[in-house]
Amino acid sequence: MGKKYPVVELLKEKSDKLLALIPKGALDPAVAIPKLIMYINEHQELLEAVPETLYVATAHLFALGLVPGDGKCCIIKYGPKAQEQLMWQGLVELMMRHPAVKKVDTQVIHENDDYDINLLNPQASYIKPNMKNRGAVVAFYAQVVLEGGEIIPEFMLQDEVNEHRDKYSKDYKRWVKGGKKGTCVWIDSPIEMGRKTPLIKLSKRVPKTAEVEAAIRRDNEVTTSFDDAVPIDVDVVEPGDDSMADAKSALKAQADKKRKEKAAVPPAEPDESPIKEGEKIEAFPGDELKSFD
Repeated sequence: MGKKYPVVELLKEKSDKLLALIPKGALDPAVAIPKLIMYINEHQELLEAVPETLYVATAHLFALGLVPGDGKCCIIKYGPKAQEQLMWQGLVELMMRHPAVKKVDTQVIHENDDYDINLLNPQASYIKPNMKNRGAVVAFYAQVVLEGGEIIPEFMLQDEVNEHRDKYSKDYKRWVKGGKKGTCVWIDSPIEMGRKTPLIKLSKRVPKTAEVEAAIRRDNEVTTSFDDAVPIDVDVVEPGDDSMADAKSALKAQADKKRKEKAAVPPAEPDESPIKEGEKIEAFPGDELKSFD
């Protein structure tokens, strides 16, 4: 038996409550804990975090039907505390859960790209990436397509994204105040945070679920309180060789099940042709801009 960590012991004690938080159909409870274990093993600095803060971060993500390690969210150690961070992919998933929202997309625009963003007629907007040298990032574009085909667009220059960061991100303010040392998601993942920013602005103008409101409300918070966790009371194994094997085994079984289910369904005909170099990517009702990042 390896070293016991207080953070792991707390997760063991509260694991039933954590799994009970997961919204039905949003995340398979059978793989939630194994994925969490794998994430902690890959980010072992979390083992030294204040246990209650890691529990709070996990609780808020599970309550959204998200688990760190799938690119939609993460848990980061800020000093002694752990804090969840929603990435743009996670915000897209949450926004898509509203029945009135058909599609959500967010794109990066570089200085050498050919683009025309028409906010009054967004279906005429296009981004034509320079496939040889896109240059520096200059802007971000996001859109939500509603049932019926209406497109709600948002365009932000890089400077506008930076202004939003400086004004609202407690994480970034903490990093600057601390002499620009340590971890800051805005510094470590600037493109991902840039893609998320216009989505946050869009969320104020489109139908949204309570999950989106809760996620955005917590998004820029850095300090966490055990008392502020979602009031909630199954078994986390201490990270180590045995737990990693159990986690990987559970995930493999889940993947095998999905492969069998997929094999039983006839493949669908492709609904679009591959994008060729130099081809314009147009935003039509019901379509989303293609990603090249």
